[in-house]
Amino acid sequence: MFLYFIHLSLEDAALGVISLFVSNFFSFRNLIYVLTKFFKI
Repeated sequence: MFLYFIHLSLEDAALGVISLFVSNFFSFRNLIYVLTKFFKI
């Protein structure tokens, strides 16, 4: 049972890291988009 809880917490940590990476990636793309629109590159 204890290992099962560890497994769940590891899955939660992996999902948190993945969601953080995805949100940062999309915000980075939006930043690039805004910069290109602003400087009309």
